Amino acid sequence: MAAAGKRNWLAWALLGFVAFFALAWTVIWNLAAGQSEKTVEAWIAREKSFGRIWFCPERTIGGFPFAIEMECTKPRFDGIIFGRHFTGGLGGFRATAVVFHPTVVTARLGAPFAVSAADENAYLDLSWNDLRLVLDGLPQKIWHVRIHAEKLAWRGTTQELGPLAGNAERLAAQAANRADDRAYDFKVTVGAARLPDVDRLLGADLPADITARGTVTQAGFDPELTLPQNMDNWRAAGGRVDFTELDLTHGPTKFIAHGSLGIDALHRIEGRLDTESYGLAPLLIRLGVNPTLVSAGALLSGLLSGTSSNHADPDALILPIGFEDGYLSIGPAQTSIRLPPLY
Repeated sequence: MAAAGKRNWLAWALLGFVAFFALAWTVIWNLAAGQSEKTVEAWIAREKSFGRIWFCPERTIGGFPFAIEMECTKPRFDGIIFGRHFTGGLGGFRATAVVFHPTVVTARLGAPFAVSAADENAYLDLSWNDLRLVLDGLPQKIWHVRIHAEKLAWRGTTQELGPLAGNAERLAAQAANRADDRAYDFKVTVGAARLPDVDRLLGADLPADITARGTVTQAGFDPELTLPQNMDNWRAAGGRVDFTELDLTHGPTKFIAHGSLGIDALHRIEGRLDTESYGLAPLLIRLGVNPTLVSAGALLSGLLSGTSSNHADPDALILPIGFEDGYLSIGPAQTSIRLPPLY
């Protein structure tokens, strides 16, 4: 009887502990959920003070017991971005954070995303089948961002870039803040993309695979300023884009490069890329450049400077490409191709 009573006591004690833990966890989860909502409200109020109004209709919070999920039905935006008035919205929004890792938030964005300028000089429409955004470092400081999208398509126009259109089977991008606070390592991969501008340049309508990896230095953009003002501040601070990998595959054409680019005082691209390409000779000829001559010139220049390549592939065209004083250089010679200012 004593043993049976002891077992009953242990069972009731265990049951009481489980009930206490469940109650305590429910209180903790509700406190965390309430704090998450307060953080969102504070951010919306802060944005409103800058003239940017965010609407999160039919907001709900769930995810109990191990996650906190916030969902909005068709969130909208109205306000100032880069000195211009824009309005826009999303098809849906759901953000999830695990209770044990509240600084990492995964957001699923519902298509479409549409944004337009009040003066009707710029708009952008994006659609996709699936898009996930991961932000690491909330709420104090986001130091790592990851994006993954499937079946992405876009169309629109801007004053700076003109008409925009294209689509891609997949997109993956990430950026991580370095310890010095103003440099970001990035990697972008685009698979099976249809890019009309690239097709026109290379003379064939084919899907393209693109990979870009490197570092952006002196990065720091202020949404209170216009895009040209931000670009000029970046230039004045000595900002660069250092490519450790830049690959483009477009049918039989392949272009591989690494180097560093920036913007000069007249807002033109400046810098140098060391490139290796296959199937690019037709494009050079259309540009009025003899690929045999520039290749031989680059080889001679390399021999004289002691920096020639020992690449054994006879089909590869190995050339430096330079941007200086608004002109494009291919190999050791400057071409007559003049580049317009970026802004």
